[in-house]
Amino acid sequence: MFKRVTTKLIRKKTFICTIVITISVFSEALGFGMIMPLLSNILNKNGSNSVDDNFFDSFQIFTTVELSILILSMFVLKMLFGVVKNFLMYDVEWRVRAYWIASIFKLNLVKEYVEFEQEKPGVIYNNLINETLKAASFYRQCMEYFAQILQVVALSTVLLISNAKFAIVALLLASVIIVFVKYTIISKGKKLGVNRQQIEESISHDVNEMVHGMKTVRFFALESVFIKRLSLKLNAIIMLMRKTEVLKRLPLQITEISLVAVVTILIISAELSELQLSTLLPLLGMMFVVSTKLFNNVGSLATNYMSLKVLKPSVDRIDQLMELYENNNKVDTTEVHENEIIGEVTEVSLNNVSFGYSETIKIFDDLNICLHKNRITTIIGKSGAGKSTLVKLLMRLYSPDLGEIRLNDTDVSMISDQQWRSLIGYVDQDAFFFFGTILENLTFGADEYSEEEIIRALDLSYCSEFVLGLPSGVNTIIGDKGSLLSGGQKARLSLARAIILRPRLLILDEVTSGLDTVTTMKVIESLSAIKNEMIIICITHDQALMKVSDDLYELSSNKLVKLESLS
Repeated sequence: MFKRVTTKLIRKKTFICTIVITISVFSEALGFGMIMPLLSNILNKNGSNSVDDNFFDSFQIFTTVELSILILSMFVLKMLFGVVKNFLMYDVEWRVRAYWIASIFKLNLVKEYVEFEQEKPGVIYNNLINETLKAASFYRQCMEYFAQILQVVALSTVLLISNAKFAIVALLLASVIIVFVKYTIISKGKKLGVNRQQIEESISHDVNEMVHGMKTVRFFALESVFIKRLSLKLNAIIMLMRKTEVLKRLPLQITEISLVAVVTILIISAELSELQLSTLLPLLGMMFVVSTKLFNNVGSLATNYMSLKVLKPSVDRIDQLMELYENNNKVDTTEVHENEIIGEVTEVSLNNVSFGYSETIKIFDDLNICLHKNRITTIIGKSGAGKSTLVKLLMRLYSPDLGEIRLNDTDVSMISDQQWRSLIGYVDQDAFFFFGTILENLTFGADEYSEEEIIRALDLSYCSEFVLGLPSGVNTIIGDKGSLLSGGQKARLSLARAIILRPRLLILDEVTSGLDTVTTMKVIESLSAIKNEMIIICITHDQALMKVSDDLYELSSNKLVKLESLS
């Protein structure tokens, strides 16, 4: 799974990190093992006897000072490698998250548009921001989990070498704790993670609807409805995360009290056996220090395993998205802006095109139309007749179920999506603008442009007067989604933006709907003036635009019917 969701560089850094972790862990374990001979040396100066021979007693050839320096060296080495480990782990965590964000972002840009339309915006946002964060945290915690497993192995080895009987008792107790925690606490982790994921997606969706539907919310006085709906979900996430965090930390608390119980039992046993505790001080001292570290790691293992179970749904989600990304990434997405390779575009035709959102919902059936250069083609039809769907077919946001779309004599399926769309200028009924200046929005996507082209586009769209009247002209900030512009200004600037791209096919969706009569006539004059440069298709209900059309069609009963011109 991780091969699909990571890059070669990330896997290489992960491997290096595991090596660093291994060195750090065994440096620490060796340092702990030297504590017993150090204590023996100190106590032997006062006449105390050493404990039974073991591997670590070989270090008693060193003086107390030398042993202290050796122990310090081991922990300094552990610290240095620990710093490198943390650097690598968090570097990997953020690299893998950045890779996932970029991939999922690109996936949404290249996936089938009909699939994109069916997704909730809040879910897309949640996948990009929250799920990548949690999945990347899972990746890092896996490395930390590996480090903790190594620490348990290393510390267990130190205990076994020092005193096998005590080590076996301690390890048996640790095993009992792990089994108990697994079947009573950890088993609930994944379910809690799925619930968390669902609530966060729902909250993200509510926030998205509030931001983008603010006018509607206020117009219909829905503030209290949104606040109440969000409050319920926030209360749900509070209770869920409270339960999750308590359960995650419970294993560590259980291991701490278990350790104290083991030490207490050991001391009581020694007293009942009438052993001199002073002779066991080196062993007890080292055992207490190592056991404390061991049990803390056992508790952390259980806690982190619980965390991994909670985060696992995020990893599953990212895995699914990366699989989709791999499949979609096989499609040619090379950007092509050299329109000259197409040659002159004289006509675009839809031949026997059928399309439906499902087998039972047919929008078009055997649709035929030919759009010519130097002619304005207007399409009318009732609401819901399929005019917007026709535009999406022309822009290849949707693909026909049957039939073909041809550019001159070429099937457009033989042309990349990017190259095809680079031939199109599009004015949407609800024009979208990016946060920035008028100039930035007009030239967004244009490779090259001159000041003359900008002036011409502003003149043809009848924008010059109001743009030049702004304090900063074309450098005026227009706000988020063009919020500082009126509906009519947006429509005209959208037309100017399309003209600057020098399109071969200009698609206008209700371009005059927000304009007054005088401005409408000016825009119509401009369209008549530039129709010899491109193919123009208009979706409209405007009688004035119908009258100047060279070809007039009505979309009705899944077909296009040519009407007599109103001119």
